[in-house]
Amino acid sequence: MRHVTTLLRGIGLRLLRHRAEGIARRLRPHLPAADPLLDVGSGTGHLQQALRPRRVHGVDVSSLTMTGEPSVLFDGHRLPLATDSCGAVSLVHVLHYVDEPVSLLSETARVSRGPVLVLQSCFATGFGRAWLVLRERVTGWLFFHVARLVGLLPMRARYSLTTRTFLSRRHVLALAGQAGLAPARLEVSAGDRVGLSRDLFVFEPASGSASVSPS
Repeated sequence: MRHVTTLLRGIGLRLLRHRAEGIARRLRPHLPAADPLLDVGSGTGHLQQALRPRRVHGVDVSSLTMTGEPSVLFDGHRLPLATDSCGAVSLVHVLHYVDEPVSLLSETARVSRGPVLVLQSCFATGFGRAWLVLRERVTGWLFFHVARLVGLLPMRARYSLTTRTFLSRRHVLALAGQAGLAPARLEVSAGDRVGLSRDLFVFEPASGSASVSPS
């Protein structure tokens, strides 16, 4: 049993590192030179690690770090940072877990001197939405409990990945607009052929941009 646990732990860590490295490759071209980057919903800390040597501050509503990267707990509403204290802010697969996404996006606009980067799974069809619902309700729950079982997370860790809503591209743009953010660039992924894609939105203060440059 110990060998199985060790094997599963190793596979889990490799998958998390691989995922974080892929996300870091998407974010880097849109990050300004100015530090620090604030990663909202920093989770396991693997993205902070993948973005080195850039200085990255992590905040989350629960402690799920596996890397030892520093992360500050917050209430999910008010970011514990001063206005204009960050060079940029990232939210990676976060908005669908948030009770008040407009409020949180407004907070990211407050603390960021630069862009707000939102990477989000977006559905484009009814089937895509159904697939997203299934994926979120099964894979997140399953990974969390397996991670606890094999020792990647402490047994006292609290499951906080309760999905509040499922978002289309239009929904994300509307939420950002209500928060005073305008899309400067939209990077659409190839998707998985079921009407679901992982899209990267680059937002700026509404006064600074009024159009989207897709890629």
